[in-house]
Amino acid sequence: MNKCPAMCCRATAIIVSLWLAGLQSAPILAADATSPNSVDSQRASQVMFDHITVSDGLSQNSVESILQDACGYLWIATQDGLNRYDGYSFTIFRTHTVDAAGESARHGLTDNTVWALFEDSDGVLWVGTANGLNRFNRATETFSHFQHQTDNERSLSHPSVRALFEDSHGDFWVGTARGGLNRLDRSTGLFTPFRHDPDDKTTLSSDRISSIAEDAHGVLWVGTEDAGINRFDREHGTFSRFQHDPMDARSLSSDAVTRVVVDSHGTLWVATDGGGLNRRDADSASFTRYMHDARDSGSISSNHLRTVYEDSRGRLWTGHVRGGGVSLFDRTADSFSRFTSRDRLCHSLNDDFVLTIYEDRGGIIWIGTHVGGLNRFDSHKTRFELYRNESRNENSLNNNTVRSFYRDNQTLYIGTEGGLNALDLVSAEFTHYTHDPNCPNSLPDNTVRSLHPDGNGNLWIATHGGLSRFDLAKRTFTNFLHDPQDPDSISSNAVWRVFVDSYGLVWVGTRDALNVLNPDSGRVDRFVHDPSDARTIAGDRILAIFEDRDRNMWFSTVTTGVNRYDRATGVFTNFTHDSTDAHSLSHHTVFSIAEDRDGNLWMGTRGGLNKLDRQSWRFSHYREADGLPNDVIYGLLIDDEDNIWMSTNRGISKFDPIRETFTNYSSSDGLQSEEFNNGAFYQSPDGQMYFGGVNGFNSFHPKTVSESTYDPDVVITRFEVLNEEVVIGSACPDTLAVELSHDENYLSFEFASLDFSSPERNQYAYRLEGFDEDWIHSGSRRYANYTNLPPGRFTFRVRGTNSDGRWSSHVATVSIRIAPALWQTAWFRAMIAVGMVLFIGGVYRFKTVHMRRRSSELELAVEERTERLKRTNESLEQEIEHRKLAEEEIRRIAYHDYLTGLPNRRLFTHLCEQEIADSKRNGRTLAILFVDLDRFKVINDTHGHDAGDAVLIQVATRITSMMRESDVICRIGGDEFVLLLRDARDCHAVETVAKKMIEAIEVPVEVSQTLSVQIGASIGASFFPADDDQLTGLIAKADEAMYQAKQGAKDRFSFFDQAACPQ
Repeated sequence: MNKCPAMCCRATAIIVSLWLAGLQSAPILAADATSPNSVDSQRASQVMFDHITVSDGLSQNSVESILQDACGYLWIATQDGLNRYDGYSFTIFRTHTVDAAGESARHGLTDNTVWALFEDSDGVLWVGTANGLNRFNRATETFSHFQHQTDNERSLSHPSVRALFEDSHGDFWVGTARGGLNRLDRSTGLFTPFRHDPDDKTTLSSDRISSIAEDAHGVLWVGTEDAGINRFDREHGTFSRFQHDPMDARSLSSDAVTRVVVDSHGTLWVATDGGGLNRRDADSASFTRYMHDARDSGSISSNHLRTVYEDSRGRLWTGHVRGGGVSLFDRTADSFSRFTSRDRLCHSLNDDFVLTIYEDRGGIIWIGTHVGGLNRFDSHKTRFELYRNESRNENSLNNNTVRSFYRDNQTLYIGTEGGLNALDLVSAEFTHYTHDPNCPNSLPDNTVRSLHPDGNGNLWIATHGGLSRFDLAKRTFTNFLHDPQDPDSISSNAVWRVFVDSYGLVWVGTRDALNVLNPDSGRVDRFVHDPSDARTIAGDRILAIFEDRDRNMWFSTVTTGVNRYDRATGVFTNFTHDSTDAHSLSHHTVFSIAEDRDGNLWMGTRGGLNKLDRQSWRFSHYREADGLPNDVIYGLLIDDEDNIWMSTNRGISKFDPIRETFTNYSSSDGLQSEEFNNGAFYQSPDGQMYFGGVNGFNSFHPKTVSESTYDPDVVITRFEVLNEEVVIGSACPDTLAVELSHDENYLSFEFASLDFSSPERNQYAYRLEGFDEDWIHSGSRRYANYTNLPPGRFTFRVRGTNSDGRWSSHVATVSIRIAPALWQTAWFRAMIAVGMVLFIGGVYRFKTVHMRRRSSELELAVEERTERLKRTNESLEQEIEHRKLAEEEIRRIAYHDYLTGLPNRRLFTHLCEQEIADSKRNGRTLAILFVDLDRFKVINDTHGHDAGDAVLIQVATRITSMMRESDVICRIGGDEFVLLLRDARDCHAVETVAKKMIEAIEVPVEVSQTLSVQIGASIGASFFPADDDQLTGLIAKADEAMYQAKQGAKDRFSFFDQAACPQ
């Protein structure tokens, strides 16, 4: 045991303001380093921007305007086209090349440079370009044009449209770059111009219009690029001017006005290029200026503004050019916070030249830049405070691999693989303690695995170089190292865990033994595994140490489960995984242990979450199939409401033990990474939680982690008939209607829930009424295919969730009518029946009349007439036989796939329901296989649908050849097959069939003499009755299993209940 003064350890401390407080509330405030608890109490968070650029599908990186329309789509105006964004992909609208008839040009934009966007009160989208005004037709997805005509004074006064606005009187205003202001009569398409007249001061101050706004009194304000702002007198059609006066400090600061905005308080704000931001005092008609001051960090970041915007929380954002980035105004403190591009910080602004700012209905702030495309700030992603190492900033975490925590009042200690970090939560100052090889009594090693206080002002530290006791007041280290000559030393310097129990004993878990240190006497006792004695600890490599409310000690090891230590008897009781006992521990590796208010023990393992009932000593398990994001659980913390928070290899999960539901969070929510570390979890006395991983750590209070209540729109983004896109428009929220012929019965739908926070987490359910019995939950899959639909009326409906899993109230709907073929119509069948009756009646009448007229000749020609009648009867029989064959063919078409000849969904359902009913009576097991072909779409896209059809036919033949006569196969979709296997006795047999099927499908398909292609397959399986006792449920679960297999890798197979059928 050696002591060393603090001066011998290496410590660095540089105070830098890192945080912004209160981003979840209005207004945003900079953290006050002089205020106690300022960081924690105001919930400081980093502002993180995501970037969307041309590499993500945006047409061009100069974003001039942003708008969310009534349907929920986000529209982005760039200097190379107009973009419509659904959260997954962009639809780009540009000008079109003029064909011989000139048709294409009339339907596209008038110019690819788009300056302004506006949606009027009728839901019409207006687009201002460098060459005219465009009105978007949602039904046809085309544009109507309004352009400048030199010989028409009632046309648009100038080609370049820079501003659009509809006032409270219903007048629509168009501001141009060189032609002044225009009022458009939308019923006639005629414009009334308002121009600058140098000889008339009641006209506009300039024809260079930059912005239009209206105040609460209905007064129109018009900003110009070079002559200040103008107030419009509607009654007299005149303008009053407000311009810069060098002799008046209360005048407008600059005449170069870039944006005019009236906020929710009725205040007029004027952004200028060179004069900063101006606020108009309505009473005095004067202006208050907000200018950049290099000596004041709370001043606006630059005097060169391009835009000003008020969000739904009343926060005022300003966008700057020439390197100014974004500023956020705090009305209370009358100061600004700045956000700019920072080198090597991937979540800072990626461009400081800001052109536009916009907030969508979900509360996301979108920032359009000059060369950086879109920057997205989602305040929901600040639910988890993030701390990580910042390059070139010594006042940050010194290593991103975090292993442990402890908080002492307002100091947070963080154990990393770069040493011990101490964060002052008031001043945001970091102090780093690292190993100094020249000082034997510095921190023993830079890998700090565990921290635990002893209640006497000491912090015990487990490192890979030994055990250390840190005096929190003196900041000195006392080290306890392994000495082969001293049996009272710890067993190894590779210390993984340290824990001080309620008796003051220090338990030390190393890689080779469990040690207990009496700090008063200095004595160390060791507990090691004895294979011949079941009462000893079951393993020597300690992972977790825990003391329950009854003062029992619990220890987990790497490979032998968890051990309970009885202090009175000195006996260890082992709990481990037993594959023959469903109520044993789910996995022998236990990373963490926690106790709830009812005395239940919860354990995080490599095989999911375990709950130990200490009455029955039985374990219950929760795994990925129950909603966990990942079965590897590193840390467990229980909040005041008994919710269990877990760190995993796939983010953080919150478990509600009452409802038995999981809420999962990923890196898209602001987590340091998907992957966390064992041992790196801690809960402070005030309930604040800390979880560390491979890229820093997160801090949060459970009560502040709220779920999004945003109710997103749900839209149909693409509709295909026979694999060809059909434009059905987007006349939201009306139901879209489609009329199709009898042979247009192969339909595909693509859809999106328009929550842009984390689109990859949006979930979907759809149903084709008239065909599907119930809703089909497709998870994050956002497409649906239907083949061989019979004639009739159908309604396709789709609903979705927001990024936090809350179902939207909006449902997208498409009404579809598939007309019957001629031979399928009732009147055609009736006509055939009437024709047969008339034919037979006519024959009979002919025979009767003929016999009466020639009765005398009949006797002589009996044989001849008999022969004729025989031929007539044979003809009738042939006609009847042909009719029967035709009816049989109709029935075959109705119940079989037109391409492969396999049963279709209707026949498959009928046959399978009979099998299920029979199996319920006889106790047989059935298996459903859901087969999805991989790489099939590539063949269709590359070689055409004929090649694709040839592949489907051969695949159907191969699958059929492998099946028994008692099994049932169906082509359920374009490249999807479903199979029912009778007498599926065990998982192995089903897996064998599936893998042979995959091998058969992978054999190259000879499409023609010159073309050979190869595909693969992903197969999911479910069992009756183990997984479900209804056909729809069995198919849905097999589909889900197939999707899991496809997520893993191509050409794979998976069971729905993987745990019941281990591979």
